[in-house]
Amino acid sequence: MRTLFLAGASLLALTTPAFAQQVEPPADAQSGQLDTLEPADDQPVKEAPKPTGDPILDRLNALEARVSELETENAQLRQQAELNQSRLETVETRAAKNAQFGWALSAFAFGYALLQTPSGMAADRLGARRILAAIVAIWSVFTGLTALAWNFVSLLVIRFLFGAGEAGAFPGMARALR
Repeated sequence: MRTLFLAGASLLALTTPAFAQQVEPPADAQSGQLDTLEPADDQPVKEAPKPTGDPILDRLNALEARVSELETENAQLRQQAELNQSRLETVETRAAKNAQFGWALSAFAFGYALLQTPSGMAADRLGARRILAAIVAIWSVFTGLTALAWNFVSLLVIRFLFGAGEAGAFPGMARALR
């Protein structure tokens, strides 16, 4: 639904003349008068070619002026379309990055939850100080390995193992404080 809305907004922006802006009517204008449009940039408006007296030449000059106006309008609309496309790509990229970030956090939490009980049992059996020393070493190694992840899958594996390695910290500390 969100993509459909963004696509609709892009189409709406494409049909809106990017080169025109509303001009306030003068104070003495009649209330029924319509607002006028004028170019948004500071370039002067090209005046219509002066008549030469030859009807064919006059029509060709008018046609040339109109084609020039349409080319300028087309270039401005193309620029606006490119800008809208880049905005849409940015939104889609951010959404993908947010989803990947969520997966990376979930991989850590899943590894942590999966091995918290077994590592607590190991702290009871082998001693809390030994387990905590091993956890600090594992924690340090996986902190560095997180920066070396070469793709998304490797990041997920590293984060899962990071959570699994850190899982015994709380049970180990609880055992050490008894």
